[in-house]
Amino acid sequence: MASFSITPASTAVLGVDLQCCFVENSPIAAPMGLDVVRNVNRVAADFRAAGSTIIWTRHVVRPDHSNVGVLGLTVPPVLHGVIDDNAPSAALHSRVDVQPGDIVIAKHRFGAFEGTDLTTILRSH
Repeated sequence: MASFSITPASTAVLGVDLQCCFVENSPIAAPMGLDVVRNVNRVAADFRAAGSTIIWTRHVVRPDHSNVGVLGLTVPPVLHGVIDDNAPSAALHSRVDVQPGDIVIAKHRFGAFEGTDLTTILRSH
């Protein structure tokens, strides 16, 4: 079995897309979404206390839907504004424990590296 050590000062924890619409009360919410939030918060708190960088992502589209693409065909609620950048449903869920010093990234694709500055942020830390 391989063993890897973790150096908190050079480690980042990513909380991916823990938005209102994906956590609860939405047709695209994950089953047990609040449990996921609780568990990710616990991991983030432990790593934050040890000196790690905590990064939260939000999957959003432009309110004019000019960057929706095929996502509008595969996930119909997207066409109704569920992840519009300014929509309350696209905000991080109120139970996500974002703290001062954490980083929040808006992303326009499924991957957090495409079209964001995540690579630059990770390299700088």
